[in-house]
Amino acid sequence: MQVKPNAILPMQSSQDLSEKEGYFIKKDGTLVTAATDVPHGLILDGEKSGFAAVAVPGGFAGTAHVKLGPTPGTVDVGTYLVLNADGSANADTGAGARVRVAKATQAGTGDELIEAVIFDPVVFTA
Repeated sequence: MQVKPNAILPMQSSQDLSEKEGYFIKKDGTLVTAATDVPHGLILDGEKSGFAAVAVPGGFAGTAHVKLGPTPGTVDVGTYLVLNADGSANADTGAGARVRVAKATQAGTGDELIEAVIFDPVVFTA
């Protein structure tokens, strides 16, 4: 029996997540703090009270907004996105240790929310 058609779960956090739509979050309800963290999900709707609606990769069908960092590189439709240390994402340059988390379905520039497909994180070592 299907419980939910999409893995969108409420998460409690010790952080204020009210301005964090599109950022990636860890299992403990805090924002990703390293570009090599493996995130638990993506914040769809943050609340100041310490709760957020989180999409869990692999169980979320459709697209969501992903926050680009201030220097994301060229983000065109089809660009793979990797984590930044603050939970935002940048274009995957193919170099170094990184965690690929999404694929852009919309072009964008620094500090924008763009539409993307999220998927189970793929970890690349240096």
